[in-house]
Amino acid sequence: MPRLSPSLLQKLTRTHSPLLPIILRETRDVRSAENELRWMKEHIEKLVPNTGEVVRRKRNQLLRRFCVRRGVWAEPLQYILGNEYFGPSGVEVRVERGVLVPRYRWGSCC
Repeated sequence: MPRLSPSLLQKLTRTHSPLLPIILRETRDVRSAENELRWMKEHIEKLVPNTGEVVRRKRNQLLRRFCVRRGVWAEPLQYILGNEYFGPSGVEVRVERGVLVPRYRWGSCC
């Protein structure tokens, strides 16, 4: 596992989000961490409709919790979001703790 330099983590905190380095601990790739952070934000927007400052704080707290679950506890993103898209047709599968996350193998035949 490659070591992430402190200067990279500081730069990402300043330019992107202070939560990005938390996710980066697990993904070890900046682009993957950015995608996961975006997906978590989109998921939270669906869960908590935007109606004011209190909601914004609640969203931020939830996003921080999601990032800690992903980066510190190494919980699969699919467990956090509650779903996974499977296969070339993109069938949405509900996922929760204890469920094996489905993985599609390209080129495999039934």
